[in-house]
Amino acid sequence: MTDPLHGVRAFYDQHSATFLQHAGPTFQAGLLRRGGVEDAARSNLALAERAGVLPGHRVLDAGCGVAGPALDIAAALADVVVDGVTLSPVQAALAADRIAAAGLADRVRVQVADYHHLPFAAASFDCVLYLESAGYSTDPAALFAEARRVLRPGGRLYIKDVVRRPGRLSPQQQEELAAYDATWAVPGTPTVDTLQSALAASGFVEQESSELDVGSSHFIGSMFELGPDGFVLNAFGEGFFRRFVDLPILFAELRARAPG
Repeated sequence: MTDPLHGVRAFYDQHSATFLQHAGPTFQAGLLRRGGVEDAARSNLALAERAGVLPGHRVLDAGCGVAGPALDIAAALADVVVDGVTLSPVQAALAADRIAAAGLADRVRVQVADYHHLPFAAASFDCVLYLESAGYSTDPAALFAEARRVLRPGGRLYIKDVVRRPGRLSPQQQEELAAYDATWAVPGTPTVDTLQSALAASGFVEQESSELDVGSSHFIGSMFELGPDGFVLNAFGEGFFRRFVDLPILFAELRARAPG
C-alpha cells in the first residue's frame, strides 16, 4: 500500500538539520508578534496560552518537529508533560538530543508516529496542538477523529496553520499556491472551511476560528547571511526562498473542544 505521507517524511528527514541550523528549533513560518518583536519562545508560549494549556496538563504536540515548542512550553509551565509525534526519524533523533540537553526528558517525549494513528490510549490528553502541522494531513476528518479519541472529555484542540484564502483563485494564484505546496511538500493547503468541516465531522464542539497577526521576518531572514558584498542566500534560502506576487495564503487559528 502506498504511504500518502511518504513525501512529507522524506522532506523532513532531508531538510530538518538545515532548518534547525538556520531558522532555529521552532519550525514555523510565522511567529506571533509581542511588543513588535518576533521571538519563537514567546510566540510558542502565547500559542499555548491561546490553546488553553495550563500547569499540570498533558499535551500532545502533533507534528512536533524537533521539539522547539514542546521544550518552550514544558520549561515555562510547571508540571506540564508534552508528548510529541513526528513522521521523521531524523526529527525524532534531533529532538531527543535537544530534550536531553535541556534536562527535560521526564516531561518531554518525542516518538516517530503518524498523527492519524496515535500510539496513545483513549482520553490521555488535556490538549492537542497542531502548530503548522495540520495542513500536512491527507485526511483531516480522520486526523481529528484520532485527536478526539486521545483527548479527555472537554479537552481542547488548537490549530495554528497556513491556510488558503477563501473564494475563487485566479490562474496566477492557483499557480503560486501549487508552487508553494510543492516547495514545502504540502499535499494541498486547506481552507479554514475544510478544517472546520473536518472538526465537526469528528464530533468537536465550540469551534472558533480567526486570522492571526503573525510576522515572518524571522523566517525569511533566516534564509540569508551577511557576505563580503552584502546579504546572500544561505543553504536554507537557496533551497526555499521564493518570490511570490499574489500567494493566496494567510495564518489562522482554530479552537475546538471535545464533547463531555
